[in-house]
Amino acid sequence: MSVLEGFNNIRKLLANFFPCAVAHRLLYESRGAERQRIKQGESSMKFSFAALTTSALALLAVMVGTVPARAAFIDAEMTASYQYPTLGSIYGSATWTPVTFLVGGGVETQANIEGVTGIAVNFSASALSLLLTTILDGPTWASVPFNGPVFTATAPLGISGVSVNATTTMAGFDASRVAFTGSDIRIDWGGLSYTNGTVVALDFTFVPVPEPATIALLGFGLLALGAAARGRAAPQGSPG
Repeated sequence: MSVLEGFNNIRKLLANFFPCAVAHRLLYESRGAERQRIKQGESSMKFSFAALTTSALALLAVMVGTVPARAAFIDAEMTASYQYPTLGSIYGSATWTPVTFLVGGGVETQANIEGVTGIAVNFSASALSLLLTTILDGPTWASVPFNGPVFTATAPLGISGVSVNATTTMAGFDASRVAFTGSDIRIDWGGLSYTNGTVVALDFTFVPVPEPATIALLGFGLLALGAAARGRAAPQGSPG
């Protein structure tokens, strides 16, 4: 008789005399398999929840980090310049008082162009008004690649559109003469004429900024989702 046959005979004898031991072994193996399935389910759920959480946090980062910091001009810090004869060329015969300002109530800054023309700048929450004064008789801005004021903010403005307000009195001025970037507003009135008291008025629209309540709801939703996932993953019954 081989050693293996001997072990098999002993196992059969144990099964005959101790059937409960065999049954307990089968039950133990069954519970072990069940625990393994539960662990696999927990791992799968943890992976799914982790992936979902990562996606949600990425969305939250986009909402908080890349959306413009404001949806209006109020309290924006800006610097004024007059650029001529090209965009990016600061015209030395134009001065601003003050050069840098915070948008608030009333006129924020005034320009003096060559000692003969003044520009009073008044920002509101979503509008810009420029009042031109001059001692000349119906002058015309030189027609060059760029001729006009540029306002640069220290933080993104979030402008999405601009239109010319009906109170504008500069003949020929339209929205094509206004350009904006993330932090710049550029006004080019080259080739147009003006008189003492001419007004250029602009209305702006802004990219919507998520309300704090929206971000808070997303955070609460993540917490609730995590709690629900942990509840479903918990094994039922006592460990065998």
